[in-house]
Amino acid sequence: MNNEKGFILPVTMIFSFFLLLLFVHVIELYKMETEFAAHEQQMYELDGIMQMAVVDVKNKISNLSDTVTFLDETVVYPTGKAHYELKRLGQERINVHVLCISNNGLEYKAEFTLSVPDMELVEWKEKY
Repeated sequence: MNNEKGFILPVTMIFSFFLLLLFVHVIELYKMETEFAAHEQQMYELDGIMQMAVVDVKNKISNLSDTVTFLDETVVYPTGKAHYELKRLGQERINVHVLCISNNGLEYKAEFTLSVPDMELVEWKEKY
């Protein structure tokens, strides 16, 4: 029995230290996960802005006269804004550059080509 003196306190302290370390690690993982979820939500909103911008561009082009060769506009949405530039490549194709900016400051750039009579996307390039 005399050999066991001083054994319980160091073991308890080491065990408590590891539990505290595990607790701090779990909290840091939780913080990273919530930040990731917030960033993903912002990216979904930004994607929604881009989809609304493409629909608006298609509507604008369908109402556009054939004599217009360049158009530069900005559209404001509740979750952000979209700036687009239209360039007519020919009688049947239009090249569009779109820059979407969310209210949080995230940007999403895309360039696409539309065929004019049927309003179908021919080419799509994007940058985040």
